[in-house]
Formats: sequence, structure tokens, C-alpha cells
Amino acid sequence: MDGTSDYYTIWSYDYTAHSNPYYAQQLRVNTSSSTLILAFNNGSGNVSLEVANSVEFNKWQHIVATFEKASQKLYVNGTLVGSATNDVTITYYAQEVWIGKANFSGGEFAGEMQKVRFFNNVLDATEVKELYSGASVPFKYKFGGEKIIASGDRVPSGSVGNWVFNGTAGGSVAWDGTLSAIKVTSGGSGTARGHLSTTYMTGLKEGQILEFTAEVYIPSTNGSWTGLNMQQADFGGGASTAENTQANVSTKDSWQSIKSTITLGTDVTGKIEVDGDTGSAGQIFYFRNISAKIIGCVAEYDGSGIASDKWLDKSGNDLHGTVTGASVENAPTNDDGLVYEEGTFDVAIASGSGTITVDSSYNLFNYIRIGNLVKINGRCRVSAISSNSGELTITGLPYASSAGSGEDSYWNPITVYLRGASSSVDNGVVGAIGQSSTTIEFFENSTVGTGNDLADHIDTGSFIMIGGTYTI
Repeated sequence: MDGTSDYYTIWSYDYTAHSNPYYAQQLRVNTSSSTLILAFNNGSGNVSLEVANSVEFNKWQHIVATFEKASQKLYVNGTLVGSATNDVTITYYAQEVWIGKANFSGGEFAGEMQKVRFFNNVLDATEVKELYSGASVPFKYKFGGEKIIASGDRVPSGSVGNWVFNGTAGGSVAWDGTLSAIKVTSGGSGTARGHLSTTYMTGLKEGQILEFTAEVYIPSTNGSWTGLNMQQADFGGGASTAENTQANVSTKDSWQSIKSTITLGTDVTGKIEVDGDTGSAGQIFYFRNISAKIIGCVAEYDGSGIASDKWLDKSGNDLHGTVTGASVENAPTNDDGLVYEEGTFDVAIASGSGTITVDSSYNLFNYIRIGNLVKINGRCRVSAISSNSGELTITGLPYASSAGSGEDSYWNPITVYLRGASSSVDNGVVGAIGQSSTTIEFFENSTVGTGNDLADHIDTGSFIMIGGTYTI
């Protein structure tokens, strides 16, 4: 649609004509001020809740408006941006609801919309957040879908496909062009079946619940059957039938549905069959539209929002969850940017020679891990020293740094502040985390030589404060 004014209508529940009060309810945007407006009438005029600078252009946003008497709210991306307490009873006019415009010219929406929904109850803040957050976790049914591979075995056309006869000798399966179905003819008293091997099926696993369905047709001529159903054959390993809906053998010359549901055992090789029981040769039934589907499947969600032990809310609303009572397959790890963890870690200080003891009340640092990046910060205090000299390091980082790809590419600089030193450090102190390391090394900045004798400057009561990010 092309916008024709500064006001873009998202939806409008209109009045009977383009005159006051114009509408019962309307949600629109004033593009000149980025104002989101929920407007409604009180029977004689219009009242509105307006929130300036609440929407952005050229990006997708999730917008929710809620209305009830004495309480109106507007949400953007799951967050409440404005509310009002207008004590208004809306007058409705049995008109259409318009999406993207009103029922008069002007105010057409210039942009794109999707997933427009109306609810017959007022959503609360949690429900709005969940509605917004849920949009980022689409799912499909793992191992679900049709298990019969070839379409010609599901919806036979012109031939019987891979279906074969099984039962009392002398019977047959054949294509019938008149009914566009597979015709089964009995060979004598006993059974007559159409068989399909699991060779022509895919993805069956122990414990799955497999549902077979088909349509069958019993002719009034040569259609004497005592039973007609869908079932499994030769599935071993504890397979069991949970449901078996048979055809009504008294119903002639019309199609009817049959169904069988089984739980698969350890042996998933066998056959599915459309099975008829009769007392004589030459009896006929037809079948078509066969299906074998897994039910009660595992929900397989978009993997970009899950880690091995956490469900990550990507909406910005921080509705993170945990994974309990289930296992996560192929969970993302390390450098995917999705593993999230917060915590603390204890540090120790080491020197090239001698000892430096950290005060146990000042040895706890914080970290946040997001994917393959770890942010650290904290302050430690020295409680005792003994003949300390040479190199100075802090040990105990929560994760080892990356090994990198050569040429010192994964050395990570760390910001350092040293207070209460025993002697001055003329050029300041810098920290660095080397490759495959859980240690911060400290150096005097811009020196000739290595500048790694900072342990000489540490005294009882010295504080070392650090902050930075490193790659793991």
C-alpha cells in the first residue's frame, strides 16, 4: 500500500460513515513524530492513548494494543511503552475491521505487516512478552511427516507401485482404472491383503507411535467380507497395536476410512497391510490414499535459540528458560554466539619468585560468557607478601582462552589499574591473556625489554583491578 498522509493506519474498526466519531477503535502511527496511537470513541467523540517516539522505521517491530474500560496499554517489542486510564465504554457499529487502512481514503499504511491477530480477552504484560518472544522459536516435529517414500505407494496412479498380494493362495492385487485404486481379489477362504514392506518407508525408530490410514471400498457385487482393516505385520521386538478402526463390511459401494496405530518395538522391519477376511474366492475390495505417519513426535525447535542447558530468549525480554527432563541434540556450543552463562570465579596472584597472598574477602571476580566471548571484571587485594619479585600473574580464569591460528592472533589485552604499589610504575600497567591460557599476565607499558617484573612493585594492601574480554 502507498501511504497518503502522515498517519498510517494499522487497523481500524470504523463508524458507518466518514464523519464524527469516524471509528470505534483504531490503531495508527503518526509518522512525523513516530507516535503510536490507540484511538477509540465514547459514543460522541474520540479519545486516544498516544506515545511519541515509540516506533522505528525500516525495521520489523512487534506492536500490541490492549483495551478495557479504565485501562489501555501499548507495547512495542514486548515492552510496555504507554498506558492510560480512560473510563470509556466503546460504541461499536457492526462494521468491518480494516487492516492497513480505514473505510475512507487517506491514512493507508505504507509498509509490510504480518501475523495480525485479535484476541477476545485482554493480554497481560507476561502474555505480551511471551507472544513476542515466541515468534523467534518456530518448531517442526522431529522424525515426523509421511513415512511412505514414494507418492505412487501413497496415492497409487496407474499401477500398484510396491504393493504386493499376501494371503490365501490364488489371490491378487491389481490396478483398477475405474475407481483409480488398488484392487484386491481373494484366492479362497481366509485372508487377502495388500502388503507394503518397510523397505519402502523411512525413518522408523523404536518407541515411535506409527499411525496407518487408508480409504477402502467394498463393492455390492463380490464384496463378501467378514473383516477389513489396516494393520501391521512382522514387526517384532515388542511392537504393539494401540488402535484399530475397521471398515463397516455392511457398507457397500462407497469409500470409508480405516486406521491402525502401533507402538514400534526394537524391530522396525516389517510390513503394513490392508487386510481383508472372507469365506470364499473371488471377493473384492479396493484401497487408496494410504498414509503412515509418526504421531506424538518430539518438538524440534529452531536451534539458533537453544544451548545444551538453556533456552535463550532472543527477543530482548530476558525470558530465558532452562532445559529439564529432556535432552538437547546437536546443541550449539562455543563460537555460535548463543551459549550464555553468568558466574563468579576465585583468583590467586602468583609471582616469578616468592609469594603473594590474596585477601579471601577480595578474591571473587565476575564473568559473563556469550558464545565464545568471556567478559571478566573484578578487584583483588593483597593481604601478605614474601620475597616477591619477577613476573606477576592472576590465575583462575573460568575458561581457557582460544589456541588461535598462529602468529599470536588470539592474545587478548586486559585493562588494569594498580593501586597501593610499593614503588612507582612509570609507564602504567597492562594485562594480557595468552593462547590456551587461564592466566592474566601483567607488563609495564612501553618499556625496553619485556617489562614483566611487576611483582617487584606489589606490597601488602595493594589492589589490582581488571576488566576486559577474551576469546575462548
